[in-house]
Amino acid sequence: MSGGSGYYLLIHCGVRFATFDGQYWEAQSPVPSIPDYVTDPKTGVSTSRYAIAGHMVRLSSTKAQFTTTDPPAGLVVTFARTTASPQPCA
Repeated sequence: MSGGSGYYLLIHCGVRFATFDGQYWEAQSPVPSIPDYVTDPKTGVSTSRYAIAGHMVRLSSTKAQFTTTDPPAGLVVTFARTTASPQPCA
């Protein structure tokens, strides 16, 4: 298991793939709902976001785990290493 790393998980096409530690990873189901926008509590203005900040930790040679630090903080996504290349989204 390696230590947590500051990481931005791409969410603009849904959470399916990640590139981490020089390898491709595929999200395992179920993936928690991560909103693709954030709302400022003072102004009520919502802003779209391309990625969400958090920490990625390699659990083993084939498993990794991402935990959000941006709102909603504390959501966990587990990934399995894959040899498949992530497909671009539309």
